[in-house]
Amino acid sequence: MKGGHVIDPANQVDGSFDVAVSAGKIAAVEKDIPPLQSRKVVDCLGFYVTPGLVDIHAHVGHGGAPLNWFAPDARAHVDP
Repeated sequence: MKGGHVIDPANQVDGSFDVAVSAGKIAAVEKDIPPLQSRKVVDCLGFYVTPGLVDIHAHVGHGGAPLNWFAPDARAHVDP
């Protein structure tokens, strides 16, 4: 991933970096990883790259949530 704004509080990273992934794991986070070292390059300029978004916030429910999920009579509040 090239040029994304990487935010990783656990490693005190907040800025424009490249991220290398190998075998499904982060292999490197550096200012400039040469594209020739990669099998595939994804342009992430203008995007945030951050770990753990599901750890930060997720909506999980039986059958998904309807648009009116917050209404007292919404399907989301009925036992499956």
